[in-house]
Amino acid sequence: MPQLIIYEFCMSSIARALFSRRCIFNVPGNSMKKIEKASILMADTIVFDLEDGVPLNGKVDARNMIYKAIKKRKGSVNTHECYWIGTNIQLLACIESSKAFSSMKDICLSSSRLAGLVFSAEDFCAESDQIKVWNYFTPDPLWLYAVILSVCSLIAKSFGLQAIDMVCLDYKDTQKLERECTMGRSMGYTGKQAIHPDQIKVIQGLFSPSEKEYKSALEIVQKYQEHIDRGIGAFEYQGKVVDLPVVKKAEKIVRSYEQK
Repeated sequence: MPQLIIYEFCMSSIARALFSRRCIFNVPGNSMKKIEKASILMADTIVFDLEDGVPLNGKVDARNMIYKAIKKRKGSVNTHECYWIGTNIQLLACIESSKAFSSMKDICLSSSRLAGLVFSAEDFCAESDQIKVWNYFTPDPLWLYAVILSVCSLIAKSFGLQAIDMVCLDYKDTQKLERECTMGRSMGYTGKQAIHPDQIKVIQGLFSPSEKEYKSALEIVQKYQEHIDRGIGAFEYQGKVVDLPVVKKAEKIVRSYEQK
Protein backbone atom coordinates (compact mmCIF):
# COMPACT_ATOMS: atom_id res chain seq x y z
CA MET A 1 0.00 0.00 0.00
CA PRO A 2 1.45 3.41 -0.89
CA GLN A 3 2.81 5.09 2.19
CA LEU A 4 1.16 8.37 1.28
CA ILE A 5 -2.27 6.80 1.61
CA ILE A 6 -1.37 5.23 4.94
CA TYR A 7 -0.19 8.63 6.11
CA GLU A 8 -3.42 10.29 5.03
CA PHE A 9 -5.50 7.76 6.93
CA CYS A 10 -3.43 8.14 10.08
CA MET A 11 -3.27 11.90 10.52
CA SER A 12 -4.79 13.90 13.32
CA SER A 13 -7.85 15.97 12.46
CA ILE A 14 -5.80 19.17 12.56
CA ALA A 15 -3.12 17.84 10.22
CA ARG A 16 -5.74 16.40 7.91
CA ALA A 17 -7.52 19.73 7.59
CA LEU A 18 -4.33 21.09 6.03
CA PHE A 19 -3.45 17.92 4.11
CA SER A 20 -2.41 18.71 0.58
CA ARG A 21 -4.20 17.00 -2.27
CA ARG A 22 -2.58 18.92 -5.10
CA CYS A 23 -2.51 15.82 -7.28
CA ILE A 24 -4.90 12.88 -7.09
CA PHE A 25 -3.47 10.10 -9.23
CA ASN A 26 -5.90 7.54 -10.67
CA VAL A 27 -4.60 3.99 -11.15
CA PRO A 28 -6.54 1.21 -12.93
CA GLY A 29 -7.42 -1.39 -10.32
CA ASN A 30 -6.90 -4.29 -12.71
CA SER A 31 -3.18 -3.73 -13.30
CA MET A 32 -0.86 -4.95 -10.55
CA LYS A 33 2.09 -3.46 -12.43
CA LYS A 34 0.54 0.02 -12.31
CA ILE A 35 -0.64 -0.42 -8.73
CA GLU A 36 2.88 -1.32 -7.59
CA LYS A 37 4.39 1.53 -9.59
CA ALA A 38 1.96 3.99 -8.00
CA SER A 39 3.41 3.20 -4.59
CA ILE A 40 6.72 4.84 -5.53
CA LEU A 41 5.22 7.88 -7.25
CA MET A 42 5.03 11.10 -5.27
CA ALA A 43 1.35 11.85 -5.83
CA ASP A 44 -0.38 13.38 -2.80
CA THR A 45 -3.25 10.90 -3.02
CA ILE A 46 -3.63 7.68 -5.00
CA VAL A 47 -7.00 6.37 -6.18
CA PHE A 48 -7.32 2.71 -7.12
CA ASP A 49 -9.93 2.92 -9.88
CA LEU A 50 -12.66 0.28 -9.89
CA GLU A 51 -15.01 2.25 -12.11
CA ASP A 52 -14.20 3.60 -15.57
CA GLY A 53 -10.69 2.15 -15.69
CA VAL A 54 -11.94 -1.43 -15.29
CA PRO A 55 -14.31 -3.27 -17.69
CA LEU A 56 -17.48 -4.79 -16.25
CA ASN A 57 -16.18 -8.33 -16.58
CA GLY A 58 -13.02 -7.42 -14.66
CA LYS A 59 -14.48 -5.81 -11.53
CA VAL A 60 -14.17 -8.86 -9.28
CA ASP A 61 -10.58 -9.57 -10.27
CA ALA A 62 -9.70 -5.90 -9.81
CA ARG A 63 -11.18 -5.81 -6.30
CA ASN A 64 -9.17 -8.88 -5.34
CA MET A 65 -6.03 -7.40 -6.86
CA ILE A 66 -6.41 -4.15 -4.91
CA TYR A 67 -7.16 -6.08 -1.72
CA LYS A 68 -3.92 -8.01 -2.08
CA ALA A 69 -2.00 -4.82 -2.81
CA ILE A 70 -3.23 -2.85 0.20
CA LYS A 71 -3.02 -5.88 2.48
CA LYS A 72 0.75 -5.48 2.40
CA ARG A 73 2.00 -3.00 4.99
CA LYS A 74 5.22 -1.95 6.63
CA GLY A 75 5.78 -1.98 10.36
CA SER A 76 4.07 -3.71 13.26
CA VAL A 77 0.31 -4.25 13.09
CA ASN A 78 -0.08 -2.62 16.50
CA THR A 79 1.76 0.57 15.58
CA HIS A 80 0.25 3.66 17.20
CA GLU A 81 -0.88 5.01 13.83
CA CYS A 82 -3.57 2.33 13.72
CA TYR A 83 -5.48 4.07 16.48
CA TRP A 84 -6.20 6.94 14.12
CA ILE A 85 -7.92 4.67 11.61
CA GLY A 86 -11.71 4.46 11.78
CA THR A 87 -13.95 7.47 11.89
CA ASN A 88 -11.01 9.65 10.87
CA ILE A 89 -10.85 8.21 7.36
CA GLN A 90 -12.00 10.96 5.03
CA LEU A 91 -14.20 11.00 1.96
CA LEU A 92 -14.04 12.79 -1.37
CA ALA A 93 -17.33 13.24 -3.25
CA CYS A 94 -17.34 13.20 -7.05
CA ILE A 95 -19.62 15.67 -8.82
CA GLU A 96 -20.33 13.82 -12.04
CA SER A 97 -23.99 14.50 -12.87
CA SER A 98 -26.44 17.38 -13.07
CA LYS A 99 -28.26 15.93 -10.05
CA ALA A 100 -25.05 15.90 -8.04
CA PHE A 101 -24.33 19.46 -9.16
CA SER A 102 -27.75 20.68 -8.04
CA SER A 103 -27.39 18.77 -4.75
CA MET A 104 -23.90 19.92 -3.78
CA LYS A 105 -25.11 21.68 -0.63
CA ASP A 106 -26.77 18.48 0.63
CA ILE A 107 -23.69 16.47 -0.33
CA CYS A 108 -21.44 18.84 1.61
CA LEU A 109 -23.68 18.46 4.66
CA SER A 110 -23.97 14.68 4.36
CA SER A 111 -20.94 13.71 6.46
CA SER A 112 -18.41 15.32 8.77
CA ARG A 113 -15.83 13.04 7.12
CA LEU A 114 -16.19 14.78 3.76
CA ALA A 115 -12.90 16.48 2.87
CA GLY A 116 -13.51 17.75 -0.64
CA LEU A 117 -15.43 17.80 -3.91
CA VAL A 118 -13.95 16.29 -7.06
CA PHE A 119 -15.31 17.58 -10.37
CA SER A 120 -15.59 14.70 -12.85
CA ALA A 121 -15.91 16.50 -16.17
CA GLU A 122 -16.27 13.54 -18.52
CA ASP A 123 -19.09 11.92 -16.56
CA PHE A 124 -20.78 15.28 -16.03
CA CYS A 125 -20.74 16.19 -19.73
CA ALA A 126 -21.89 12.73 -20.80
CA GLU A 127 -24.86 12.86 -18.43
CA SER A 128 -25.83 16.50 -19.02
CA ASP A 129 -25.21 16.48 -22.80
CA GLN A 130 -22.70 19.32 -22.56
CA ILE A 131 -19.77 19.47 -24.95
CA LYS A 132 -16.40 19.55 -23.22
CA VAL A 133 -14.09 21.48 -25.50
CA TRP A 134 -13.34 24.18 -22.96
CA ASN A 135 -9.71 25.21 -23.09
CA TYR A 136 -9.90 27.85 -20.34
CA PHE A 137 -9.04 30.76 -22.60
CA THR A 138 -11.51 30.86 -25.50
CA PRO A 139 -14.53 33.17 -25.09
CA ASP A 140 -16.83 30.58 -26.71
CA PRO A 141 -20.38 29.86 -25.57
CA LEU A 142 -18.54 27.57 -23.18
CA TRP A 143 -18.60 30.29 -20.54
CA LEU A 144 -21.39 28.20 -19.01
CA TYR A 145 -18.89 25.39 -18.46
CA ALA A 146 -16.60 27.84 -16.71
CA VAL A 147 -19.50 28.87 -14.49
CA ILE A 148 -20.09 25.23 -13.54
CA LEU A 149 -16.43 24.82 -12.61
CA SER A 150 -16.48 28.02 -10.55
CA VAL A 151 -19.69 27.14 -8.72
CA CYS A 152 -18.32 23.72 -7.76
CA SER A 153 -15.22 25.35 -6.30
CA LEU A 154 -17.16 28.09 -4.50
CA ILE A 155 -19.56 25.67 -2.85
CA ALA A 156 -16.69 23.46 -1.72
CA LYS A 157 -14.95 26.48 -0.20
CA SER A 158 -18.14 27.69 1.49
CA PHE A 159 -18.16 24.44 3.48
CA GLY A 160 -14.43 24.51 4.20
CA LEU A 161 -13.73 21.69 1.74
CA GLN A 162 -11.04 21.20 -0.86
CA ALA A 163 -11.95 21.48 -4.55
CA ILE A 164 -10.28 19.06 -6.97
CA ASP A 165 -10.28 19.93 -10.68
CA MET A 166 -10.99 17.62 -13.60
CA VAL A 167 -8.62 15.31 -15.47
CA CYS A 168 -6.68 16.52 -18.49
CA LEU A 169 -7.09 13.57 -20.85
CA ASP A 170 -4.49 14.93 -23.28
CA TYR A 171 -1.74 13.60 -21.05
CA LYS A 172 1.00 14.23 -23.63
CA ASP A 173 0.08 17.91 -24.00
CA THR A 174 2.03 19.54 -21.17
CA GLN A 175 1.14 23.07 -22.25
CA LYS A 176 -2.57 22.31 -22.10
CA LEU A 177 -2.14 20.75 -18.68
CA GLU A 178 -0.26 23.82 -17.47
CA ARG A 179 -3.03 26.11 -18.75
CA GLU A 180 -5.69 24.03 -17.04
CA CYS A 181 -3.77 24.02 -13.76
CA THR A 182 -3.22 27.78 -13.87
CA MET A 183 -6.86 28.56 -14.56
CA GLY A 184 -8.10 25.92 -12.13
CA ARG A 185 -6.06 27.41 -9.33
CA SER A 186 -7.35 30.88 -10.24
CA MET A 187 -10.88 29.49 -9.82
CA GLY A 188 -10.05 28.37 -6.31
CA TYR A 189 -9.29 24.72 -6.98
CA THR A 190 -6.75 23.24 -4.61
CA GLY A 191 -5.69 20.32 -6.77
CA LYS A 192 -6.25 18.33 -9.93
CA GLN A 193 -6.71 14.72 -10.96
CA ALA A 194 -4.03 12.93 -12.98
CA ILE A 195 -4.06 9.82 -15.15
CA HIS A 196 -0.39 9.62 -16.14
CA PRO A 197 2.79 9.75 -14.01
CA ASP A 198 4.20 12.58 -16.14
CA GLN A 199 1.32 14.82 -15.05
CA ILE A 200 2.08 14.59 -11.33
CA LYS A 201 5.00 17.02 -10.99
CA VAL A 202 3.39 19.56 -13.31
CA ILE A 203 0.18 19.56 -11.29
CA GLN A 204 1.92 19.67 -7.94
CA GLY A 205 4.13 22.53 -9.05
CA LEU A 206 1.32 24.69 -10.38
CA PHE A 207 -0.97 24.03 -7.43
CA SER A 208 1.77 25.10 -5.02
CA PRO A 209 2.82 28.68 -4.25
CA SER A 210 6.06 29.72 -5.90
CA GLU A 211 9.01 30.84 -3.81
CA LYS A 212 8.29 34.41 -4.89
CA GLU A 213 4.66 34.14 -3.74
CA TYR A 214 5.79 32.62 -0.46
CA LYS A 215 8.32 35.35 0.32
CA SER A 216 5.81 38.08 -0.48
CA ALA A 217 3.09 36.42 1.60
CA LEU A 218 5.46 35.86 4.52
CA GLU A 219 6.49 39.50 4.46
CA ILE A 220 2.84 40.60 4.44
CA VAL A 221 2.09 38.42 7.47
CA GLN A 222 5.12 39.73 9.34
CA LYS A 223 4.41 43.37 8.52
CA TYR A 224 0.78 42.94 9.50
CA GLN A 225 1.80 41.72 12.93
CA GLU A 226 4.19 44.66 13.27
CA HIS A 227 1.41 47.12 12.42
CA ILE A 228 -1.07 45.39 14.74
CA ASP A 229 1.41 45.74 17.59
CA ARG A 230 1.41 49.47 16.87
CA GLY A 231 -2.38 49.62 16.79
CA ILE A 232 -2.63 49.89 13.00
CA GLY A 233 -5.01 47.63 11.03
CA ALA A 234 -4.57 48.37 7.32
CA PHE A 235 -1.22 49.40 5.85
CA GLU A 236 0.51 49.94 2.51
CA TYR A 237 2.69 47.25 0.95
CA GLN A 238 4.32 47.69 -2.45
CA GLY A 239 1.84 50.39 -3.43
CA LYS A 240 -1.25 48.42 -2.36
CA VAL A 241 -3.44 48.54 0.73
CA VAL A 242 -3.21 45.45 2.90
CA ASP A 243 -6.07 44.63 5.27
CA LEU A 244 -7.26 41.49 7.05
CA PRO A 245 -8.64 39.60 3.99
CA VAL A 246 -5.31 40.07 2.21
CA VAL A 247 -3.48 38.84 5.29
CA LYS A 248 -5.69 35.75 5.55
CA LYS A 249 -4.89 34.87 1.95
CA ALA A 250 -1.19 35.42 2.63
CA GLU A 251 -1.39 33.10 5.65
CA LYS A 252 -2.88 30.37 3.45
CA ILE A 253 -0.04 30.77 0.97
CA VAL A 254 2.54 30.50 3.76
CA ARG A 255 0.93 27.35 5.19
CA SER A 256 0.62 25.76 1.77
CA TYR A 257 4.24 26.47 0.82
CA GLU A 258 5.67 25.27 4.14
CA GLN A 259 3.61 22.10 3.95
CA LYS A 260 4.70 20.94 0.49
